[in-house]
Amino acid sequence: MGVERMTIAGRLGPSDLANARANIRAFVQLMKSEAVFLGQSDRLDKETLRAAHRRLERKGLLTTFTLWPFWPNEFVARD
Repeated sequence: MGVERMTIAGRLGPSDLANARANIRAFVQLMKSEAVFLGQSDRLDKETLRAAHRRLERKGLLTTFTLWPFWPNEFVARD
């Protein structure tokens, strides 16, 4: 999905690729951290993805951030 977003947006330049690489590394690292908290540091699965999603949502309540193109550009607090 990330590659599709990059292609559709016409963002395939070297700086965009470097940004995407850094963001996917950050996201995988977040999943690894969540796996440790869940007591399953030997695997990344649906539960670690959900835990990472929850952490990103909490972080989004405090600040706007991006893990483009792999995650929405920003999270907005919902009513």
